[in-house]
Amino acid sequence: MVITKTQTLYLETPAAAIALSPDENLLAVVGSHLFKIYKVKENGELEDSINLRSSKNQNLNYSSSDVEFCPTDDRILASASTNGSVIIWNIKNGRAKLKTVFKDHGRTVNRINFHPTDEHLLLSGSQDGQMKLFDDRRDESVLTFCSNSESVRDIQFNPHLTHYFAAGTDSCNVQLWDMRRPDKYERLITGHRGPVFALDWHPEDPHCIATASRDCTIKIWDVSEQSLTVTSAITTVAAVARVKWRPTHYYHLASCSLTVDSSACIWDVQRPFVPIASFAYHRESTSALQWRPKSNSFITVSKDGRLFHHC
Repeated sequence: MVITKTQTLYLETPAAAIALSPDENLLAVVGSHLFKIYKVKENGELEDSINLRSSKNQNLNYSSSDVEFCPTDDRILASASTNGSVIIWNIKNGRAKLKTVFKDHGRTVNRINFHPTDEHLLLSGSQDGQMKLFDDRRDESVLTFCSNSESVRDIQFNPHLTHYFAAGTDSCNVQLWDMRRPDKYERLITGHRGPVFALDWHPEDPHCIATASRDCTIKIWDVSEQSLTVTSAITTVAAVARVKWRPTHYYHLASCSLTVDSSACIWDVQRPFVPIASFAYHRESTSALQWRPKSNSFITVSKDGRLFHHC
């Protein structure tokens, strides 16, 4: 991929996660002492819009671990917290209003994910080993899924088959669930030798999922058959913290590492031995990355308190 410029934003505090609104006009950035929403200008520059931690109307005495925009409504944002809370926000006219707070988890919520088509539904995966389905029209979770693992690290709805979701766990496996049957997962992917920290369903193929682990591998799975076939495997230099398919580029995905390696890498899964691009801008490990499909660019944040927009 061709990068013509890289823009730098100094956040002044470590960042844990980022999320881009569906129209790509807003970018949310969260961390232990950070919760900001930026406007994304046409030239890709970021402009301060909303600072939720300094708001006089909010008592944010907890740290944010994840954030996500609703894919069907740019005004709806969700955040996850280290105290086990899941919060739904309404973003309107440059202001953020707290809509709902769920306190169903007993430990840190590692990841949240909105339903692809129903703006009221949100999944969460927690350090307590449980997954919850929330409906923002209710006061508490409507379904609980037990992983029988110490922790659920990542969770994501299948964007094509929307009753299904995948969960990566500390038990070195990925569980494939049908949310209409919450008593037990439907299938189990067991190809990793360490905790599964990240996963991502393919944006075009409903039966393809990428999984990433502490075992320094990224694996691409065909889950169309009961056998669950590995179609490609990437070996990395460090434990993988995040993985994201590149929109409009069928065989490309991005990854970043949990420790040691501070770079963000772009891979072609047809040639998995060497990344096609590597961006070593951060001084500490890259904690999250986000593609911008319309502009063919991507954004990274890190524990070093800096944001880079590669465009």
